[in-house]
Amino acid sequence: MDMALALAVGALMGWAAFAILRLNARQGLGRSVLIGLLGGGVGMQLAKMASVAPVGDGHIYVFGVIVAAAVAGACLVIAGMVARRSGA
Repeated sequence: MDMALALAVGALMGWAAFAILRLNARQGLGRSVLIGLLGGGVGMQLAKMASVAPVGDGHIYVFGVIVAAAVAGACLVIAGMVARRSGA
């Protein structure tokens, strides 16, 4: 469930970066959501490797979701910088 939540957060970050913040406008919505998905998955794996225990009774890995959102955001920013640099 944690990975699905991290992927959903990453996809939401990708959508927000495209639709609300107008980042990665040249790349399009699909690519922004995909980059967010990948960033969210990588972020959750990094949080699990840090081996911090889940918080709360619902077993939602809050630290993992926060790291997933941060990594997804960082991936979106980096992808935007690379796209601007390459002229794509």
